[in-house]
Amino acid sequence: MLSLEEEEERGNRIPFEPDDPRYEFTAEEEENALKAYEKRYQKERTWEDLTEDAEGNLRSSSLEKDRASRRRFLANEKRKKIAKEASQSRVAKGMIRYCYVILDLSDAIHVEDMRPNRSAVLLPLMIKFVREFFNQNPLSQLGLIACKDGKAERITELSGSPETHVKAIKKAFASDGVGGSFSLQNGLEQAMEGLRDVPPFGAREIIAIISSLSTCDPGNINDSVRKVKKMKARTNVICVAAETRVFKKLSEESKGKFSVSLDQSHLTRLIMECAPPPALLLETAKPALVEMGFPRREPRKFCVGAGDEDDRDVLTIGPRNGEYRCPRCEARAEELPSQCGTCQLSLVSSPHLARSYHHLFPVMPFVEVKVDGDSKNEEEEEKKRKKNSGEDDDDDDGQFLRECFGCCVVVDASTGMLSKCLKCEKEFCFACDVYIHDRLHNCVGCLTTALDKE
Repeated sequence: MLSLEEEEERGNRIPFEPDDPRYEFTAEEEENALKAYEKRYQKERTWEDLTEDAEGNLRSSSLEKDRASRRRFLANEKRKKIAKEASQSRVAKGMIRYCYVILDLSDAIHVEDMRPNRSAVLLPLMIKFVREFFNQNPLSQLGLIACKDGKAERITELSGSPETHVKAIKKAFASDGVGGSFSLQNGLEQAMEGLRDVPPFGAREIIAIISSLSTCDPGNINDSVRKVKKMKARTNVICVAAETRVFKKLSEESKGKFSVSLDQSHLTRLIMECAPPPALLLETAKPALVEMGFPRREPRKFCVGAGDEDDRDVLTIGPRNGEYRCPRCEARAEELPSQCGTCQLSLVSSPHLARSYHHLFPVMPFVEVKVDGDSKNEEEEEKKRKKNSGEDDDDDDGQFLRECFGCCVVVDASTGMLSKCLKCEKEFCFACDVYIHDRLHNCVGCLTTALDKE
């Protein structure tokens, strides 16, 4: 009898015949050959995973375990991110940033690799980034540059008004003239022209979000890269499509960060990572005294009336025509933070300084409240015993249920979603933990303890 390989070489049989006993597989080989979605349904007695909740709905215990493990994984990833940010608390950061964002509005933004297309994905992302940028950097200023048809245009100048940039972004993406080719050199020239007159104590930055795989430049792009490097303007490049050598070289020469998005969620994470202030470069990390003024807010006066007897002053307060007065030269300013147009004094308000303070001294990361494994097993065995014996355990709240100090929600400590502040020993749920570190920037338990002492 010939072997299978010899018969296949002679062409007497097909490479695979299921009825042949020599091709029979063992149970383990068949199980290994199953696809991922087939293995999910190979478990016998799957109806035992179904449980009925208090409302009479059927739930799968295995599915609940998968969701719990996923929530725990996301919580651990978030804790690692918070710990990483806290470890950089002693690193000098650029608290006052002057940043230009270069937007690629060429034909490449109409590609449908992201649903429905890149333009529909980038529009809400840029609006979200602008608001987060000013939330993280209240003393900084932002400008927008649109590149299309081989040209570059500054659609907004450096300013601290997020609503102005949001309106410009919506108008730029809704314009019928979006398309053409992308020119990186023209975008860099416009950014360098806007950053040329910024104060020396400010950190110069350029963020380029590029969808094209090429650039159509009027001259040598290497000359512009050298100018950016000489100006010490850090350039972060985010490629939506793929890695391009010239874009990567630009970020490397300017000591910026180069990244390529994998999908829509990854693109969101890359863009939002540019919002917090980065560490200062060695050549720019020099201490300097910055003069700042706290302007007075005054109502605007208008004289109305036809005659001398009817003339009267009407006080109105609004954002138009300027309502802040410079403390040095008494000039009007429309918004804060900004620079006085007459004496070039930096105008800020006290809340802006207070919101910038958390980058220097962030809240230390909370630690996970861990449960002893023996105690957890004993509680599970006790629950099984009561369930088998038919005892009523409605009054048993469990020894691992804790109340969150922030929102007063009862949390099971055995799930790993409970955190504790090492300073005040207060326990918080995962939602309050994230809110304290990302938005509030102050521990509620520590503040309450300090007030009680006073």
